[in-house]
Amino acid sequence: TVDGLLAARPELDVLAKPSQVQVQVDYPIDASRLRLADLAGLRSAVTNLSAYQGNGGDTEFSTGVLQVLSDASTEQRLIDRSTLLVSLQLAVLAWLVLFQVIADAVEAKGSEIALAKLRGLAPLATIRFGLAEPILLVALATPIGLLGGWLGVRIFTRSVLVAGTPVALTPATFVAVGVALAGSLIAAAAAGRRTLRRSVLEQWRRTGGHQPSRLMLVLDLVLAAAAIVGVLLLRHPGRDGSPRAATLLAPALLVFAVALLGIRLLPLVLRPLLPATRGTGRIGLFLAARQVVRRPAGLRLAALLAVAVGLATFAIAGEGVAQHNRQVRARAEIGTAATALVQFEPLHDPVQATRQADPDGRWAMATASWLPDGGSSVTGRMLAVDTSRLVATSYSGSTGWRTSQLASLLVPATVPAPLAIEASAVRVSITASGLTAGNTPTVLLNLRGRGGLGQTVRAGSLRPGTHSYQAPVGCSSGCVLAGITWDRPIDTFNDLAGAVLVSRIEFQRGGQWHELAAGLNRPGDWRRATQLGNAADQ
Repeated sequence: TVDGLLAARPELDVLAKPSQVQVQVDYPIDASRLRLADLAGLRSAVTNLSAYQGNGGDTEFSTGVLQVLSDASTEQRLIDRSTLLVSLQLAVLAWLVLFQVIADAVEAKGSEIALAKLRGLAPLATIRFGLAEPILLVALATPIGLLGGWLGVRIFTRSVLVAGTPVALTPATFVAVGVALAGSLIAAAAAGRRTLRRSVLEQWRRTGGHQPSRLMLVLDLVLAAAAIVGVLLLRHPGRDGSPRAATLLAPALLVFAVALLGIRLLPLVLRPLLPATRGTGRIGLFLAARQVVRRPAGLRLAALLAVAVGLATFAIAGEGVAQHNRQVRARAEIGTAATALVQFEPLHDPVQATRQADPDGRWAMATASWLPDGGSSVTGRMLAVDTSRLVATSYSGSTGWRTSQLASLLVPATVPAPLAIEASAVRVSITASGLTAGNTPTVLLNLRGRGGLGQTVRAGSLRPGTHSYQAPVGCSSGCVLAGITWDRPIDTFNDLAGAVLVSRIEFQRGGQWHELAAGLNRPGDWRRATQLGNAADQ
């Protein structure tokens, strides 16, 4: 019976020849050497390896890499789509801000532009005179914005993402910068167009305004309808139950519709206040009402502020909802908000280490999970918990059980003290009856030495009747008796039967035999262990 085997690679072909020997080889992936550009080659290599069969046709290959890559690709597509939609909303808002700033800058130079026209300045020279300053500022702000964005992403990466995540300036980055610069120039041209085309007398007028065009009114109505549709889609997810990516546009459409329709309706709402404020001492209300009603162009700033505040509100609310969803999902899947996987030596106690890290028992609990019955997943996964901290740190989930109820049912087990001995030999008295003829398993004594290292010694073949079974042990520096194991040929798996009673355990020290207080007559100190594989029973 071989539980584990370490062999050099040239020995694998020799070991694989007998049919009784199974060789398992693991190929771990070095995640630190993987890059996004390597994923296509990795997927192809793993696919070719999974299709490979050995010379005898008995080679089996299994991997979870392809499924992981497929899941990662799906998540990446969703993230790219969501990021694009959110970025478009912010880009439109930034474009509106730039449009407003340039429009105000050109509007402020309206009198100077009028004087330039009176002096006979050519149209092209007038355009340069009116737009030179804002375009120059945009050109200077472009590299500054690129540098600021790069620094912001680096700071965000170091504080949130995994250490070592690269932040690189790719060709797509410069394409985006070029598109942003082109959009800025278009905004400058669109913002200065009306000011540059107005007559000199109209530019010198200090009051007055313009009525919104029918095209703008139609655009407002279309945005309002789209916002309503987006809100309805939020209430009705897709066929698979997941929300549609297009619903990410709903917040922007909603705030745009509210802001644009608001500036259309606000003058109508304030117009009845004009007669009421005439001849009164409310100078502030008198001037504000006339400013809004007679010069509605100033409401563009109010619409811009409404859009900015609305998007910021949705961003904060979205981050709060995402954080809550992450915690709920983690609690439902793993029973708590976060887990830390640890690997420890046999002499280290993870329960004690957890209690030292959290003396008050408010946020940390040691747990362990494994598959029972020889690793079979049919019977379900077993979970061990520190019941003294279960109520404070765990989450009941959707099982219908409260953590307080589970804690009351999971009574901590009373673990007897380990059977420590310092001996040169161990002897056990065993009474066996009803053994199947011809099947005599070997008695094995299981011990653990210093450092938790296992030691198994053979004490002879089991015989009918009452007999003593003795074996020399290397426990002069101390050992712990862990159990008694039967070892028998694999072909006797279904033939071995009988009753066995262990009545006495002794150890030899200094040439004298001493009885070990093993508690054989106390219930709970010893128990029949489950079957281990096909070659041994305990």
